[in-house]
Amino acid sequence: MVDASMKSKVNWRQILRNFFTKTASMYTWSRPAKRALGAGYYAPKVVEKPEIDIVVAIDTSGSIDDETFKQFLTEIKAILQNTGNKSKIKILLFHTSVYDEVDVNPQNVMQTLAKIQPQAGGTTFSSVGQYIKKHKIKPKATVYLTDGHNDSNTFDVPDGQKIFFIIQPNGTHDMVKKYGPSYDLDITY
Repeated sequence: MVDASMKSKVNWRQILRNFFTKTASMYTWSRPAKRALGAGYYAPKVVEKPEIDIVVAIDTSGSIDDETFKQFLTEIKAILQNTGNKSKIKILLFHTSVYDEVDVNPQNVMQTLAKIQPQAGGTTFSSVGQYIKKHKIKPKATVYLTDGHNDSNTFDVPDGQKIFFIIQPNGTHDMVKKYGPSYDLDITY
């Protein structure tokens, strides 16, 4: 399903760096730096690659065509490549409800993404938040890959959850901009 020749259209490195600056600390005070202790002072230990757990919610409503869906999968691959080997991504496929949950990591990304079978339907963003709450999933952030249209006037966001949106061409930022930052996905056919 994922075309190896497709390139990411979003600068994930920059978006993730900006987005996770506040949530993914590069230092930990829970364990001191050994060299600092040896020199007689207490300093935080540097964390090389903090683990970033992300939920990626893919809108598969009828307005998402095959080419856009393939590009969404390419973007998931790019997210993994830019978050390091410890990253864990849970993909939630949704339309009016979440109908599939897929875990990917850098080692299984291509095989896993190739097996995804989208279903069509309307779009209800709240179904993702409700699913996350019901299944007690605790991501540091949720990324919505969508056209920005929502059939419901509600948007259920779990407490303390950071979210942002990647909007397909011809999509709308109007309905999502009050819930988190949104970025355009540039797809050229």
